[in-house]
Amino acid sequence: MHPDPSPDELGAQEDRHELADFSLRSAAETYEQIALAPPTFLSRRMRGIGAALLGTMLWFHETILATLTSPDTPTDMLLMVLAPPCAYVLWILWRAWDTPKTPRIIVFGAEEVELPLNPNTKRSASVNYGDLHAILSLSRPKSNAVLIDTGELTLGYEDADFAKAHHPDASGKLSGELNRRILALPNHQAVLDRMRTRHEVAMAATKTPTPVTRAILAILGGYFALEVLSGALTEPFGLLRLGANAPALIEAGQYWRLISANFLHGGWVHLFFNGMALYFLGMMVEKLLGSWRFLLIYMTSAIAGAVGSWVLGEAALSVGSSTAIFGLFGAFLAIHLRYWSQLPPPFRQSKKWWGFIIVVNGGLPFLVPAIDSAAHVAGLISGLLITLAMLKAAPVLAPNRAASKLVTTLAGAVSALTVAGLVFAGIYAFDPHPNDAEKVFARLYEQAVGAENAPEQINEISWMIAIDPKSERSRVLMARDALSEITDRETGRVELRDTLATLEYRLARLSSGEARVEAIDRAVALEIALLNSSKHDQTDPSLRVFFGAQLARFLRYRHVINQPNDPLGILENDVQVTLDEDKKLIEFENLGHVREDIAVYLLVRSDDELLGMLRGCLLRGSYEFANPSYGLASIYRGIGAGARLTFEPALIRKAPACRVDIEEHEARVPEFWPLTQEVKELP
Repeated sequence: MHPDPSPDELGAQEDRHELADFSLRSAAETYEQIALAPPTFLSRRMRGIGAALLGTMLWFHETILATLTSPDTPTDMLLMVLAPPCAYVLWILWRAWDTPKTPRIIVFGAEEVELPLNPNTKRSASVNYGDLHAILSLSRPKSNAVLIDTGELTLGYEDADFAKAHHPDASGKLSGELNRRILALPNHQAVLDRMRTRHEVAMAATKTPTPVTRAILAILGGYFALEVLSGALTEPFGLLRLGANAPALIEAGQYWRLISANFLHGGWVHLFFNGMALYFLGMMVEKLLGSWRFLLIYMTSAIAGAVGSWVLGEAALSVGSSTAIFGLFGAFLAIHLRYWSQLPPPFRQSKKWWGFIIVVNGGLPFLVPAIDSAAHVAGLISGLLITLAMLKAAPVLAPNRAASKLVTTLAGAVSALTVAGLVFAGIYAFDPHPNDAEKVFARLYEQAVGAENAPEQINEISWMIAIDPKSERSRVLMARDALSEITDRETGRVELRDTLATLEYRLARLSSGEARVEAIDRAVALEIALLNSSKHDQTDPSLRVFFGAQLARFLRYRHVINQPNDPLGILENDVQVTLDEDKKLIEFENLGHVREDIAVYLLVRSDDELLGMLRGCLLRGSYEFANPSYGLASIYRGIGAGARLTFEPALIRKAPACRVDIEEHEARVPEFWPLTQEVKELP
């Protein structure tokens, strides 16, 4: 359907419909054919989708690049990133083949008309004049349009689709010629009656208001604003406080979550797509069935979908209005099954459209594991069955038919139940329930360990806990234990080990005594191992800088709690460094005899602000008569020649790698890692 109008747009044009009084007017001139505009390869739809795809890729370019360059990217994540651009490329190839070389022509034969699907395709539909179901003329701001219902297809043409020789009112010429051909048929009265019925249904539907759809959209927007203002979206499980669907808590008696979860969303992208689906689908269903029936379908499907997620789903936490939206899909399908031959354009969707919807929604869970398939299926079935039950005694589609007392009673009851659920959710949000979070965490990790994408799930959850300043020690400990189990199996996943190190650091900050020291030492050891391994493998250089900044942060805390910089007693004397600002170098004093090759880690400060970390090697040997030194020219170039720097020894470790693949004099070239802004903002 080339210039598809929305139901609202169609409803605004009732005074312009050519079939308003059903006295079909013939064209002032007769035509054997009408030429369409020259075909274009880059159609508006192709340009629009291409621009949207490019914008999305630019917005998420860091995630896309990380996915494509990481050797450990899961197959489903790789498919999710590659599928949209690959599909777009295939579509371009298809369009290149399908774009005609010369302008298409609408040909009026003796018994049938050949209608190109649009000016930019080779495909056409041949339809007998007696089989036409509807010809609807529409008024648009820039050009008029006409919708032609063939019974199987709805074809749309606007004035801009025709050759300039037919302007103005080219769409009116097409509808006028079709009208003339229909009036010439022997059975034109039967065709006219069928078209009148179609027109009456279309007009009744387009005039039907949609207050429920609009009210629900406003409520969803209001709830999302509440999520943003309360900070729920920035906390690992902030949505739990506002009423997210959590099986572990529902089983404990918090059944109101089956209602409140349907009004929450995990982010603006989630809200945008659900909101768009609700707007277009909700308008269609509410106009065709009326507000009371729509209300019953929406609310019941939402609850049914949430129950399906609880009973059959695998997610420990879920939110979203897609439970109800899939109920609307079920209702729309029921309408098509019941009234296929009665549905007027633009309400009737083609079999091709339904096939596309089924394929896309059936395939998305394989590409996006976060999709709650159980909730979608339960909502779909609920909407389908409820709608079929309501339409069982209505053989004729009548959008303006009043709802029965049973329907209004049930809709009122389920609405009251929904309001009660939201009230309970509001009461819950104002009281702390720390034990509830622990129950959800336990369920989450229990499910994630056994999942196919367990490393990704547990790492994402654990990182959110690690960087949440409000995370309690019990949560950090639980995340650390779960991630440790995964990390032991996934030895090559550097992102897992960095998250584990961050959890150990956070555990140190939340502990005391020996537990604090052990935790920070584990964090330091993990990050040092990451730096050492990433120097020789394919790790992204920017990620290596992040690891160095992380280590600087960990060593600073180790220094704050007064831990010795030489815990193994490798050196005979305490390490001391002096700075020669004129020569831009630091010297080690009074080292004596060094028994092992060592790595020296120094914190770099300026006016008490931590700038980063310096690491260099010292090879074993005697330094009684010579003080080794490090040149700092590269550091000053990055920081500024006038900076006043201080260097504090933070850690001495054995470093056999200092002799690997380097000459002895190169061993004294230090490496510097700045404390990046990203790491500075971490708790």
